[in-house]
Amino acid sequence: MKIGTNEELIKLKVMSELIPAILANSKQEFEEKLRVAEKFSSTVQIDILDGSLLPISNWHDAEAVSALAKSNFISKPPWPLLLTILK
Repeated sequence: MKIGTNEELIKLKVMSELIPAILANSKQEFEEKLRVAEKFSSTVQIDILDGSLLPISNWHDAEAVSALAKSNFISKPPWPLLLTILK
């Protein structure tokens, strides 16, 4: 793909976005990582390990995440949430 104009470069820049993934062991750690991620991304991937697929788990309180999404905790609500279930 050959890009020649500034307009084409701007379009290419808009099309790509780095989406940070958050994997946390506590609500406090989750909130800290979310604050950092919101500074450079409008989308955040929240990774949850509940012990069903792997023999490990992490903090995964869906009600707490939902409450944060509805509050003014972050400056760019709402954020898209994607749940992937592997069985």
